[in-house]
Amino acid sequence: NRKSNITNINEIKERSTSYVSNNTNITEYGDIDLYGGISAGTGLDLYDEAIETIRYPKPIPKHDIALRVYGDSMEPMFRDEDIVFIKKTQEIYHGQIGAFIVNGMGFLKKFYQEEDKVRLVSLNRDYKDIIIREYDDVRLVGIIVL
Repeated sequence: NRKSNITNINEIKERSTSYVSNNTNITEYGDIDLYGGISAGTGLDLYDEAIETIRYPKPIPKHDIALRVYGDSMEPMFRDEDIVFIKKTQEIYHGQIGAFIVNGMGFLKKFYQEEDKVRLVSLNRDYKDIIIREYDDVRLVGIIVL
């Protein structure tokens, strides 16, 4: 009765497959507005108004703006094409990751305040630090919300 065994095994597989597919977590989505992209590398433009609305899996962190990451300088934490959520603030602490505008270009970097300078640092060691000079035009957009 080898054939009936195979039939029974197939029936078991079908039942288990339908059980799994009927009981998987259903992902809910919400809409988020993107305000452009932020460079994890060489700098990008940021916008004052949303330029695109996308669907994003819930839960969506409480945030002020969302940006798409371009580049690999913040890997492994943030990858190319990831969405990051920013809380607008005028304060950032040593070691926090923030969105910055440096000389008109947007960057996602880790902030380091030292005695005589400010460094914006990539997590990917292949990229050099951005040293902020007194003549640079720098604005903190906000900090990353995880």
